[in-house]
Amino acid sequence: VSQSRYGSKIEFPIDEWLDFFGFWTAEGSVYSYSAKKGKNRYFRLSLAQKNEKVLRHYSDILLKAGIKNTIRDRKNGNFELISNNQDICRYLTKFGKAHEKYIPKYLKTLPKGK
Repeated sequence: VSQSRYGSKIEFPIDEWLDFFGFWTAEGSVYSYSAKKGKNRYFRLSLAQKNEKVLRHYSDILLKAGIKNTIRDRKNGNFELISNNQDICRYLTKFGKAHEKYIPKYLKTLPKGK
């Protein structure tokens, strides 16, 4: 699904990618930041949800693709799935932020039933 900076790919079964991408589009965010000006960039994928079980489902999808992540209790009735995987974060940033997110053409043209 996405090319890594090292030339390898992060691979998801298409049904799992569609499930994850749809949820991320609705409930997720990705951002990058620098700890110090001019230093390395850090990336963060975040999915928030009141139902921890829902996040466990997406955590499992990411783990099967080799993407480490963690779920934390935000102590406000919500849970958050977090990953600092640079490759998936860079890939997802292509699809916009907040209300600007869009579904790419390659997903729209999949055969029916996907």
